[in-house]
Amino acid sequence: MIGPRTTIALAAAALMATLAATLLHAGSAQPDAARIGEAALPDLADRMEEAARLTVTTGTGRFSFARDGDGWVWPERDNFPVPAERVDGLLTALGALELAAPLTIRSDRYARLGLEGIIDPDSRSTRIDIETADGTPLGRLLLGYHRRGGLDGLYVRHAFAARSWLASGDIAVPDDPITWLDRRLVDIAPAEVAAVDVTDVGGISIQLARPDAGAGFAILDAADQSPAEALTGLFATLDFTDLRPAEEDGAGESLTIALTTFDGMTVRARFALAPEGREAPWVRFAASAGADATANEQDRAAELARSLGPWDYRLSDERLERIASALAALRGTIADAPP
Repeated sequence: MIGPRTTIALAAAALMATLAATLLHAGSAQPDAARIGEAALPDLADRMEEAARLTVTTGTGRFSFARDGDGWVWPERDNFPVPAERVDGLLTALGALELAAPLTIRSDRYARLGLEGIIDPDSRSTRIDIETADGTPLGRLLLGYHRRGGLDGLYVRHAFAARSWLASGDIAVPDDPITWLDRRLVDIAPAEVAAVDVTDVGGISIQLARPDAGAGFAILDAADQSPAEALTGLFATLDFTDLRPAEEDGAGESLTIALTTFDGMTVRARFALAPEGREAPWVRFAASAGADATANEQDRAAELARSLGPWDYRLSDERLERIASALAALRGTIADAPP
């Protein structure tokens, strides 16, 4: 009678036999079998602290992060800061990868594993290059599909090598550099907002204020507060979708929205409008605190000004639509107000 342990052992043996039959018959794996259990990137594992540049290449693009002191930056975007824990976490995970099973050496089978060369326009692999400050490589690795069920792991292949491998580990590498960043620009809760100042296209100014969070805004005696209330939430949990180094203000039209808190901090956003709305506007932010601002709010404004930095940002389409709707409603409310 076959017991449970025997059944499990037979199933595991069958799984390994299937892997061997489908992926290994193209070339002998025996010379590489002795490497099972080795670090996939031994130089990185041994010299982790020397890693100074990480480059990610996919079929759709390429980007690099560089070490800057104790942190990391994005050189292609004028050294915009990258959260160190995200880059260091990936490096640690890569250094911990171990070779678990040698697979095919046939290039016509790489696609099954997601390990085609990056130059292939249909490539689904991700290439990782890690270098020291002087350009010495610590690892060049192609990452393919994840394997789930039975012998779990990640398909990998060293750059310029024929042998592919199943490696133990579970690594996901975002292929969009923006998603690596801390994209939160500002977070001002609606209840914090004491005043709203809008300078519309053409220099038309609309100024609204309220004495406390429970009171209404003075909108030329208008009873409908919803447009002003919508504006107070425009800078709540506000994230960017793209960025660039700040450029000189052009001659085109612009729109400015400023929110001031009850504690005395003002955050101002200037939207540089493209002609005829051909593309989403770039937005420049600034934060400051008035002389009567609380000490905490002065510190908050200084930290926000530092983090916003000399950058232009783009916002999501959803947030831009919210802003446009709120402004349109506000204009309508003011236009309909009695003289």
